[in-house]
Amino acid sequence: MTDNTNPKPPTRDALFYIFVAAILCGVGVIIIYRYNFQGDFSVTQGDWGSFGDFVGGTLNPLFSLFALLALLITIRLQNDALRMSQKALEVNQHELSLSREEMALTRLELEGSKEALNKQNFESSFFNMLKAFRDIAKDVQRSEAQGNEALRLYSKVLLRHIAESQTADEVIATVNDRLFAVQYALSNYFKSLEVLLNYVDTASEINSAFYIEIIESQLNSPEITLLFCYGLLEHNPHVKNIIERYSLLYNFELKTEYMERFDTDKEIAKMYDKNAYTMSAHIPKTPSTP
Repeated sequence: MTDNTNPKPPTRDALFYIFVAAILCGVGVIIIYRYNFQGDFSVTQGDWGSFGDFVGGTLNPLFSLFALLALLITIRLQNDALRMSQKALEVNQHELSLSREEMALTRLELEGSKEALNKQNFESSFFNMLKAFRDIAKDVQRSEAQGNEALRLYSKVLLRHIAESQTADEVIATVNDRLFAVQYALSNYFKSLEVLLNYVDTASEINSAFYIEIIESQLNSPEITLLFCYGLLEHNPHVKNIIERYSLLYNFELKTEYMERFDTDKEIAKMYDKNAYTMSAHIPKTPSTP
């Protein structure tokens, strides 16, 4: 079976081995010289010159070879160190990339959790306010009537006076006069409805039209008529704007009569924009500034 294991790269021990080999070669050359040229310690300059030529001629090629080997090993070690540094850098970059991806996922999860929490908080407040509004509607009184019956009676009186008006200006004047006469009886009802509509209209990151439709579904025909009148009050331009943008008069029982009676757009616009009566306007729009 063939061994595919990579050969062990040279280490710093190889430099030590070369150093030892150079020393042994030097000692070996001296021993060989001494073995072949025996005699007393010479004081002759010529003998020392011959000895130097022998040692230099023998050791210089060996030492040059050892120096070359040491240089190659040093270069190899430096290359290995450089590759290891590059690999470590690549690993760090990869880990950094993974960390960034994990941070991005964590941020998305936090944003998703935050969005879900915001929606949950909004819906909790919304349905509590809607319940409070309906409770207030149940408490509305007119003579012996209460709740929906009382709202129907107020609506009936307003419709009778509105039907007698011949122009849009007369309708607006009549509504302001008649609602002023019953403002104490319906004050809490209208204020609660206005707060609820404004809360949904100004909420961010939600489908406002969806929650407006929930409110609209809770309003019966007499309440739509009362909303029509409330939006025409001189001090309620914001409520009127909401009514128009979310088509809250789509189910208003006199809308067809009004569109026919006031045969010019200018007259109709004195009360409400046509979008107030049109289903196509049931789309989310930018909230108005109160």
